Amino acid sequence: MRQANGEGTVYRRRDGRWVAAVVHAGRRISRYAKTRREAQKQLRELLEAAAEHRLVPPNKLTLEQYLAEWLEVRSRELRVSTRVNYQRLIEQHICPALGGRRLQALAALELSRWLAGLGERLPRRAQEAYALLHKALADAVRLGLLATNPLDRVEPPKHQRRRPTLPARDQIALLIAALEAGKAGWYSELLLFLLGSGCRIGEALGLEWGDVDWQEGSVRISRQLLEVGGEVHESPPKSRAGERVIALPAFALEALRQQRAKKLGKYCFLSSTGTTPCRRNVLRALHAVCAELGLPRLRIHDLRHVHASLLAHAGVPPKVAQSRLGHSSPMVTLQVYQHVLDGADREAALRLERVLG
Repeated sequence: MRQANGEGTVYRRRDGRWVAAVVHAGRRISRYAKTRREAQKQLRELLEAAAEHRLVPPNKLTLEQYLAEWLEVRSRELRVSTRVNYQRLIEQHICPALGGRRLQALAALELSRWLAGLGERLPRRAQEAYALLHKALADAVRLGLLATNPLDRVEPPKHQRRRPTLPARDQIALLIAALEAGKAGWYSELLLFLLGSGCRIGEALGLEWGDVDWQEGSVRISRQLLEVGGEVHESPPKSRAGERVIALPAFALEALRQQRAKKLGKYCFLSSTGTTPCRRNVLRALHAVCAELGLPRLRIHDLRHVHASLLAHAGVPPKVAQSRLGHSSPMVTLQVYQHVLDGADREAALRLERVLG
């Protein structure tokens, strides 16, 4: 007699092993045991799981096969840069270690060991791989391929973000003066604009002349240019908060005027050959100026932190700075502000000593 959904049985095979079996979603699911008592216990667990919709039919799908299908479906809603980054994480860090494992055989302990090993070598990549895989396995649970997400039982990797060494205010003034004097060559105006606007480099490269309001002295950020796999793609800003209007200080607005005089094309910042600037070349120009002035070696993205630090020193409220910088979360802005406030606290202690002394 065929079993109906939700029914189970225990029996002994010819080889001596005991079997606990249930029918779920029209498919027979079995567990093996050495004794009848163990099999009866497994049957109770199977029936409870079925009643709570935690029982999934077995399949032989490997993690690599699942991730390939998952990324293909997900890629329709991902930005180009995110999709390429996901592909890189899967190919370089996830599949070499776990790709051949059956999806349903993934265990929390195995995943924890893998993340620990990756975190020792590449802590940032371990965080990214955890986030990607957790999302993919959560989708597998939703699709009925997994009963539970094994990464729910694994602590996310911790990574201490690099806190940039920012130049002091007098050093920033020197940097601006050097850029105004053209010390960074062709990219002096671009670097001045980044310092004065707090834009991401992709947002600055995506700026068109139609986005500049000369009368108001402001720019509208509505797109960015991203370099992915050697190709340049135009896409919306990083988040909805990235779409904004930024009022410019006089030195950044003057940099735009000088850039317009070059008459290169529809984008405000282009290379001397009329193409999208190579970020490595922009970085080399910045490093050369920093070395000449004896300043800390800055990354391009550090100019956003410099801009935020100037806002903090000027007493600009964090909420205004968040809007200006295009941060989707106020916590990101507050982390940058805290770096400045730490220094302000030390200065307050010194002033107190002078008063009491």
